[in-house]
Amino acid sequence: MNKLNKYNTDYLSIMPDDDVFNALNTVKRKINELSNGRKNPNLNINDLQVEYCYLNRETSLRKVRKAKHEEYLAQLFKTR
Repeated sequence: MNKLNKYNTDYLSIMPDDDVFNALNTVKRKINELSNGRKNPNLNINDLQVEYCYLNRETSLRKVRKAKHEEYLAQLFKTR
């Protein structure tokens, strides 16, 4: 990733789970590389941190949504 892919929240909401998690891991890796002194003129650590926040928020929402859905299904089948 030599260039930062910027995602808007609408696009993030429809991205497949694997793509969101992969993008989050890629951004996290790039932040770590820049923090450890590796230079890349095409990347700005502040922009990466902003993208990380958006991606992290989306993954958190998905995890909560999945847990709530599983809880709902358990309740649904428990009452039958």
